[in-house]
Amino acid sequence: MIVGVPGETDADFEATLDLVRAVNYAACFSFKYSRRPGTPGAAMVPQIDEGVKSERLAALQALLNDQQVAFNESQIGRTLPVLFE
Repeated sequence: MIVGVPGETDADFEATLDLVRAVNYAACFSFKYSRRPGTPGAAMVPQIDEGVKSERLAALQALLNDQQVAFNESQIGRTLPVLFE
């Protein structure tokens, strides 16, 4: 997931958190949007402040980490099948 894309509102970000809560990920990669010269996103407005992007990423990663820990703890003591190829 990428947070802080140009034009992302607080409501958009809250919707992302709601989705993450609903899905309850065991693992997920997340990043801040990075402006790249020459790309369509570089010209989009408004660009999101770096501080806001960092805060949003920290909040998202904290939620994802909590979900990952809960998943990992739910697997303690379980024996699971493994496929070898």
